[in-house]
Amino acid sequence: MKRLFPDLGHPYGVSPSPFFALRDEQLYPDFGHPEGAGEAPWFAIVGDKVYPAAGHPGGKSTVAWFRIQDGKVYPEAGNPDGAGTAPWYAIR
Repeated sequence: MKRLFPDLGHPYGVSPSPFFALRDEQLYPDFGHPEGAGEAPWFAIVGDKVYPAAGHPGGKSTVAWFRIQDGKVYPEAGNPDGAGTAPWYAIR
C-alpha cells in the first residue's frame, strides 16, 4: 500500500509519519495524521486531481484541492490555503 508523507510545502513541515493511505484511488487518514487514522476516505483521486470525498470533515467537493505529478502532491487553487509550487506530500 502506498502512503502520503508530508513534504517540503506542507504547513506542518516534513514528517516521517504518513498522513494518508492510498487505497482504491482514495486517500484515508493514516496513523501519522494529526486526527489519527480513519475508516472513511477524505479524498478521491480522479486522473491527476485530488478532490475532497464525502468522509472529509468539510464535506465532498467537485473542486480539486490537489494535483499529482511525478509522485508528489501539490496544492491547487481550490485548496483553502491556495495553490503552491512546493509539494505538500510525497507518495511512497
